[in-house]
Amino acid sequence: MLDEVCGQILFELLVLAIIAILVSAGMSESEAEFTVIITAVIFLIITLIRLRMRRKALGKAVELDTDGDGRISEEEWAAAGMSKDKQGASEAGNDWWGSDDQEE
Repeated sequence: MLDEVCGQILFELLVLAIIAILVSAGMSESEAEFTVIITAVIFLIITLIRLRMRRKALGKAVELDTDGDGRISEEEWAAAGMSKDKQGASEAGNDWWGSDDQEE
């Protein structure tokens, strides 16, 4: 809880310092506050757009369970453009430590 309080205090001090710099540069206090708020909103929008684009590029935006029944059917799997062999990836991943049949 102390770290949250300290973080909030540091954030407020940073915002006040930015506003003080803008006021000393010739803006009124209300103009400086408005500029800081608009800048924060623009940065938030840009961040959200970049995260959405990154998520889509990583393939996380693909909804596999389209009918909402809690399991992914063969049709849903194929509609998402996935490979036809679901188990091929898991078998290929097991190659580095050997097959499950191997006895020691």
